[in-house]
Amino acid sequence: MKKKWGQDIDGNYNGGSFGVSVSLNGNGDMLLVGDNTYGPFNEGQIKCFKLSDNVWVQLGSEVIGLNKDDFAGSSVALSNSGNKIVFGSPASLTGEGEGVVRFFNFDTN
Repeated sequence: MKKKWGQDIDGNYNGGSFGVSVSLNGNGDMLLVGDNTYGPFNEGQIKCFKLSDNVWVQLGSEVIGLNKDDFAGSSVALSNSGNKIVFGSPASLTGEGEGVVRFFNFDTN
């Protein structure tokens, strides 16, 4: 039998795509979640969570796409250690649709 850990994490609004992409670090105690239709113009967002006492707690602020129809968070990845984040924005920084991948170092301290 599988044992659940942590609570369910709900999105910000009805009709959103929170959870369209997810990634766990190697220990399974950090989670990256993409919501590529977040925002009034589908800017998209990415949130990072840490499991603490069997509760998922958001770390830092979410990263929001930079332009209308960025769809940031369509794909997400978290490194084994949890300190590197990468995500895709199919509509890119210019909004012209060529796409971009953005990289961040995450300070877990």
